Amino acid sequence: MDLESVLKKLAEKRPVFHSEADFQFALAWEIKSMYPEATLRLEYPFSYELVSGNKKGYIDILVGYQECTYPIELKYKTVGAKITDGAGDFYRLANQAAQNLGCYDFLKDIARLECMARDDNRVTGFTVWLTNDSTYWERPEQAREDAASAPFRVYNGLLKTGHMEWQGERKRTDRKAPIVLKGEYPISWHTYSDSQQKNGCFKYAINQVKFDSMVLV
Repeated sequence: MDLESVLKKLAEKRPVFHSEADFQFALAWEIKSMYPEATLRLEYPFSYELVSGNKKGYIDILVGYQECTYPIELKYKTVGAKITDGAGDFYRLANQAAQNLGCYDFLKDIARLECMARDDNRVTGFTVWLTNDSTYWERPEQAREDAASAPFRVYNGLLKTGHMEWQGERKRTDRKAPIVLKGEYPISWHTYSDSQQKNGCFKYAINQVKFDSMVLV
């Protein structure tokens, strides 16, 4: 399944979304349109094991196609914007902020998919990150490597792998566990759409997760 082609086709119809749930439904619909024989499930429950222990969660979209399984995890992060698309539909996007936690959640999605893929070579997972917040894809001008969130940055050109944890004291009670990735994941951001309106440029990053790309110990 060529998920990047699906995204490019979707961008022609839906350059912007009201919410992550809106993005999830639209992407699932486009996958079904391009792959009519595929089976799809939304919010598919599964159990996984991270360094923080056993967890139960949900896969945003689970696709079955040609005897293979494609779990897809989505993130849709926005900065405040008022955008009118080509069809005349109006979108008022929230300023979600908390980019350091957003980066953590991006990478945790990869770790979750590794849990699903490591036991079955018929599983190919995808993370799809879509945002109009340039702080995700641009390297900070003054990128302090000793910043607490530095290990979780996902700006363009980075390679994410191995053990990542907050640097220094981390006082939050949530998202405090380290993230460990068995594979290597290059971060490459591409333009999804650009309305030429304020905060109207959206970029996406896709990472593929497969059993044969992981180093298991």
